[in-house]
Amino acid sequence: PKTIVLNVLTISQSADSIAAQNLHIAQPSLSLAIKQLEQELNIVIFIRSRKGTFFCKKGKIIYQKTQKISEYI
Repeated sequence: PKTIVLNVLTISQSADSIAAQNLHIAQPSLSLAIKQLEQELNIVIFIRSRKGTFFCKKGKIIYQKTQKISEYI
């Protein structure tokens, strides 16, 4: 459940640093948690570039599903 919540909060924010503040953790810890989630699921959720962090196609699907799940948590 924690990784689901982390995922939803991260994606719902415009910047990782804002999401990290909302979770009361350091931004590097959040980045690590996201990378671990991607490894756990064996997929890439985010596309990272100089312009920012964006969903890949699978990431959008995961986001939609985790939003629905988080409504019940």
